[in-house]
Amino acid sequence: MGPFILDRLDRQAQSLVQQLATECQNGDWGSTTVAIYDTAWVSMVSKVGGGQQTWLFPKCFQFLLDNQLPSGGWQSYSTRDDGLLHTLAALLAMRKHFNESNTRPHPNLSDLNARMLKAMQYLQVSLQHWVVDESLHNDSEILVEALLSMLESENIHFVFPGRQELEKLNARKMAKFDPEVLYRSPTTFLRSLEAFIDRIDCDRLGYHKACGSMMASPASTAAYMIDSSIWDSEAELYLRKVLREGSGKGTGGVPGVFPIPIFEISWILSTLFQSGFSSEALGKENIDTIVVYLQYHLHHQHGLLGFAPSVLADADDTAKALLTLTLSCKAAKPDQMIAHFKTEKGHFRTYPGETHASFSANCNNNSLQYSMMLLAEALTKLLVVWDKGLLNALPEAIIRGRIPVILIQVLNRTLLAPRAGGQWGSEGCPEITAYGILTLKALLPLPWPTSIQEAAISGIRAGQQLLDQSQNEWTKPTYIWVGKVTYGSPRLSEAYCLAAMKMSTTSYAWSDRLKSLVNIPEKLLSQIVQFFSTLQGLQSEPRWVLVASALEGYTFLWSVKSARSQVLPEQGEAQNEYLAHNPSTWSLINNHHRLFLSANVLLNTAVVTSYNFRMDEYMESTVVRLSNDDLKSIKSLIYDLCRAERPDRCGTEAKHSETVEKAIHGTNHLPTNEAGADELGTKGMEPQSNATDRVPTNAHEGCSVSALTRVRAVLSHYTRAMLNHPHVRGASTSDHSDLRNALRTFLLSHIAQIAENSSFAT
Repeated sequence: MGPFILDRLDRQAQSLVQQLATECQNGDWGSTTVAIYDTAWVSMVSKVGGGQQTWLFPKCFQFLLDNQLPSGGWQSYSTRDDGLLHTLAALLAMRKHFNESNTRPHPNLSDLNARMLKAMQYLQVSLQHWVVDESLHNDSEILVEALLSMLESENIHFVFPGRQELEKLNARKMAKFDPEVLYRSPTTFLRSLEAFIDRIDCDRLGYHKACGSMMASPASTAAYMIDSSIWDSEAELYLRKVLREGSGKGTGGVPGVFPIPIFEISWILSTLFQSGFSSEALGKENIDTIVVYLQYHLHHQHGLLGFAPSVLADADDTAKALLTLTLSCKAAKPDQMIAHFKTEKGHFRTYPGETHASFSANCNNNSLQYSMMLLAEALTKLLVVWDKGLLNALPEAIIRGRIPVILIQVLNRTLLAPRAGGQWGSEGCPEITAYGILTLKALLPLPWPTSIQEAAISGIRAGQQLLDQSQNEWTKPTYIWVGKVTYGSPRLSEAYCLAAMKMSTTSYAWSDRLKSLVNIPEKLLSQIVQFFSTLQGLQSEPRWVLVASALEGYTFLWSVKSARSQVLPEQGEAQNEYLAHNPSTWSLINNHHRLFLSANVLLNTAVVTSYNFRMDEYMESTVVRLSNDDLKSIKSLIYDLCRAERPDRCGTEAKHSETVEKAIHGTNHLPTNEAGADELGTKGMEPQSNATDRVPTNAHEGCSVSALTRVRAVLSHYTRAMLNHPHVRGASTSDHSDLRNALRTFLLSHIAQIAENSSFAT
């Protein structure tokens, strides 16, 4: 990248940061996109003046009408939930204006009626296909149910398959809602008061206002005003400010959240710093202004911040603000954040009182590439610290069994994601393309094999070339950030594009123990890749894909061995040469066909396959030595083990399944010895003997009682591992029966083969 482009990037980044610095001095702001949902709620606010009821924001209602689609609904943007929530709220606003036709300005009732009919038709179709429990949006289960109930009170009803599930989810969430708690202290329910209008007394909530609003939500503030018996002039001024200074700029549209300065400052500035922009390049005076702004609010809010001043604090905005100050070379202590948001189990939650663990803390972005970018950045930094010997207490199961798998899968999926000319995302979105580039930049310093390094560099350059060609679209917001509905931010989009174009990676002097995490022995790699390259249909696959698939499979190997050792006795390493090929083959299939199956699916597939391979070996090396009478006993045992019954979900079988599941995911203590019955976890399942195995002199000689007992224990353990796998326990009765039949056939075929070979030998 030439000096001209770098200079241009510095100037553009400085201009963006200067805007933020200027607004820090001038008041509240936010650049998030207009939301039909919130616009609809604001349009329903009316006020009595001069003896006449008047719609306070007629421009908002006209904005709704102007943006109704020919289908009768409103734009869905990136999720079905968007169109659903926008249209439900807009339909409610139209119905209110229709029924309150004496309120000025008067609507065109004939036009309004036609619009409502089209909206209802759109909703009736959309609701039929809505998968209730797949929503990513904040509070969707209570918002949709509340809107449906409000429409029913207006004599508009919808029948759809997911209504019962919606009511169940709604009841679960509403069971946690206590108005008295809300009256006493602020909670996240403040952002969605419109869902609780029939359950709360809004007159008791006025002192919770921040910046004149209810948690900076125009919809929630509008609902508060509609339901309050006392007019709140401060809230009215807030809504007028949103209408004037929000992204609608007086057109009638309002954003889903306003203001949002701390979110925009901390996300933008930390992103630019981390990508290599210096304080000097961004403007030292600009940085100083922003630092003072953040320090002031951190001080006055006791070390905790939300997305706007005085708004309920959350973990991710606090963390990003602290990170921004640290990157600005200013002292920033996380003590309050840790004390406030860390749970007893050690994970963080976005807000106190939430029932779920949080990922980013809350990863409020529905782009998969964004999530992978966060993982790449965080886990690479973790490995840097671990390699310095500062995190030696981390379990080996995490360092060797999980992190390498995640990183190589993130790398593979980023490089293999369908894209044209370096583009990530199906709609040619510059912001998502920037996420892809930043993901590769975060992973590039790791000591990958040369072909993978070259593929990553090529991917970065292709993406940067595309971004350079689409620079005029950097500030075009994409609706991928998640609130009640999805939204975009032109400033965030520009910041990520700038960061992606600033090619700055750090080199590390990795230790040998770190290199072993993301590398595969050269001889083994060569064998696997050579084998893959001969397979039909793979001759045209780039070499790096074969190498990356081999490496991805190799990162599963630690967990596969650990899980298998819980179930079956191990042989020497010489007899396990195929073991590394097994997970690599599944990874290659996954990558070649761009299936992008989860790591859990791939790992469990590799584990079950390794069980079967090992059982083949066990039959051919150990069971073959049993006498004919012993084989009859084993045959009878197989029928017993595979008899038609559902697995025990809470007794010995469930505990056994839990042991194996922990082994698969690296959370169980794993035996390291040649596994006998006790080390296999079979104690209590089968009679035990302290006698050692006696290898017979020929295939017809009867084995000792302890040898037969050992075989019975191994077979019992194997069948229980297969039939009580967590995914099997949740399968249908029919599928479970099919598996039992297949497993019985598999084992009996081995016994039949042994008997047949024995008869030929005599």
